[in-house]
Formats: sequence, C-alpha cells, structure tokens
Amino acid sequence: MHLYEFEGKALLARLGVSTPPGEFCPDLEAAIQTGEKIGYPCVVKSQVLTGGRGKAGGIAIVDSADELAAEAARILLLEIKGQSPAGLLVEGRAPAGRELYAAVAFDTGTAGLALLFSPRGGVEVEEDATWLLRIPVTVEDIAAVTPAWVSQRLHAALAARDASTPSADVTAGAPPAGAAKTPPADALPSDTLEAVAGLLADLLSAVVEYDLELLEINPLIASAHSLIAADAKVTVDDDALFRQSDGLVVAARPLPTALEQRARAASLTFVDLDGEICLMANGAGLNLSLLDAVAAFGSTPANFLDTGGGASSAKAYEGMRILQDRSASDPGVRAHLVMLSLAITRAREAAEGIARAVTERPDDPVPTFAVVHGTGAEEGRRLLEEAGLQVAPDIRTAVQWAATAERRV
Repeated sequence: MHLYEFEGKALLARLGVSTPPGEFCPDLEAAIQTGEKIGYPCVVKSQVLTGGRGKAGGIAIVDSADELAAEAARILLLEIKGQSPAGLLVEGRAPAGRELYAAVAFDTGTAGLALLFSPRGGVEVEEDATWLLRIPVTVEDIAAVTPAWVSQRLHAALAARDASTPSADVTAGAPPAGAAKTPPADALPSDTLEAVAGLLADLLSAVVEYDLELLEINPLIASAHSLIAADAKVTVDDDALFRQSDGLVVAARPLPTALEQRARAASLTFVDLDGEICLMANGAGLNLSLLDAVAAFGSTPANFLDTGGGASSAKAYEGMRILQDRSASDPGVRAHLVMLSLAITRAREAAEGIARAVTERPDDPVPTFAVVHGTGAEEGRRLLEEAGLQVAPDIRTAVQWAATAERRV
C-alpha cells in the first residue's frame, strides 16, 4: 500500500525528521484556512498516489490567499495519471539548501534491504541515477546498524568513487580510469554527511518496525542548520497491514472487495468496477484494449480481470467463476466477455478452464462471449463453443455482441 505524502511526512515527523509545517486539507475551505495559518509563500500539493505531480501541474507555489484559492480549486479538480486527489497538502515553502536523496528500499536481488543516498537529489537523481550510492544491508546486519555503521560505509562509498564518479555499490572497486572529478562545491560538509548517516539509520529502523518496502525522501534539503524532508514516498507491505493498524496512521482507503481478495489469493489481478460487462483477458494490455473497446461501443466495464500470460486451466477456471459471481451479485451486468491471445498461454488449458466453469452453471442468466487469437486458436474456439460460449471472429464483433446482450430470464 502506498501512502500519501502527508501520511509519509507524519511518519517522518514521528521519527524526528524535520518537515515543512503543513496540514492535509480535504477541501478548498480547509486549504484557505491552512494557508492563513502557515503564512505566505506556501506550497499547494495534490495528494495522489502517483509520481509526476509537478510536471502535471499538481504542485503550486502561492504568494497570497487569492493565489492559494485559485490554485487549490484548480488542483482539486486535476486528474493526474487517472487519479483524482484525495485532498491537498498545504505547507510552508522549504528553505533554500542543497537537494539530496535518501531512501531505504527492499532489495529483491538479495532479499535484504538497501540504503540509498545521492548527493544530487530532486529531479537530478530521477534523470541520472549514476550518482546513487547503494549500501546493502543483510538480515544479519540489521541489528548492528547504527549511525556510525552507516557513516563508515558512506565514507567508503564516496572514497571508492572519489566522491565524484558514477557509483552503484560500496563493494565496487576503484573508479574507472579517466573519470571526471567532482567540483569541490559538490563535496558534502562532514557534519551534513554525519547527519545523513543518522537519518539513514533511523529510516532503516522505521522500515523494519513498520513493515515498509520503501521509505524515500526526495528531495532531502540540507539547509544551514538541519536536514528537511521536502517530500516523502512510502510503501507498506500489504501482507503486513494487519499488524500495523496501530503503528501507521493513514487515511481511510477503500477496502478490497471479497472478489478482489479472492482473486489475489488465486494470483489473479482483479479490480471491481461499476459497469455492465464483466471482462477477462490473459494480459494487462489485452484488458486495456477491452476497456477501450467497451467504451467505444457506449458500454461500461464491470471489472478488470487479468489472468496473466501462461495462465493455467485452474487460473482460467477461477477467473471465470469470479466473473460469474460478480454478475450474479449485480443485475445490471448484461454479459461476460473473455479475450484470449494464445501466444504463451496454452489453448487447451485456458479454454478448458473457462469451459468447465461455464458448463458447471448451465442456468447462468448472463451470456458469455469470447474472442480467441494466436497459437492453437482453433482448438480454443472449439472447446469454448462446445461449452456453449458464443465465439466472435474479432474483438469488435465480440464487444458489439456483449454491449447489446440481455440477461436471460
């Protein structure tokens, strides 16, 4: 689960990390009141669970109440990558200073953790990750990690790269011949580096305590007197949420539906929607094509269901059962629509699973349509037709059939 920025900063504040003064504002009125409380200039930030807010116009610096009201109203209506904001974070403008990057992340390669630091934060680390220092932390290391432990390895990493050359790991060898030297202005003061080491040690402790997969500060502002987190990105391990109900203070999220939980247990990707055609395909791209095609015919999807490439008969069967249960609970659903692209999925396995689910419910009032392409398509079509599905020659025809279908009485 991803946390909103204001939630991530609340966690950082608990750790003693400085953040700009600010408040979460669910509406325009609260934003205006917070602006008056904080003073100007201040920053208005869209609270969405995606990146790219700045480039999308979701962050604005304002110098007056009138500017804040106008920008807050605009941002509240602004969708960013398909997401509407949960509200706004209105906060004081961070002081001027050097932008750094600091994070602790789960390392899939070692099944451990990694401390990440770059002397160049903000958009620079996103555009050029060659400055990123990585300190691996094994499970055995975690108990021994202290600010001194981190400091020693930070110094080793900077020395290994001569404080300037592109680096990846503290265990790497000497910098490549002819590597450029860092200008002296890029060198971090020793007190700043020690503060960063202490911060990374605290972040690591929080990652372990709160079952986090990522705790990232970018940019981390190194001001004249302190380190200030200007932004925060936090991801919590979904499987550990049950034991973090008291540890993490987060805004209410829509809980997964019973079908979404069931699909997840079967390694299927399912999202419940409010529409009239239940959809299933063996690939995210195919599902997106179906969503677009359904909209083009003036209808709406009742769900998103991806069985994944190479889906087994069991997964296809469970996916079809989920579609049937979804339509059984909603009289507004008029059809099931299944699309199979048999490139890496075996035709017989996928079709057999779907056919078995359909034949087990001969009295299902919701008709099922299918379109099958690729390797073994003929065999797949035959199996589905024998089970009573209507197999269309192409996606356009299949969607047209589904969009005009009616539930059987």
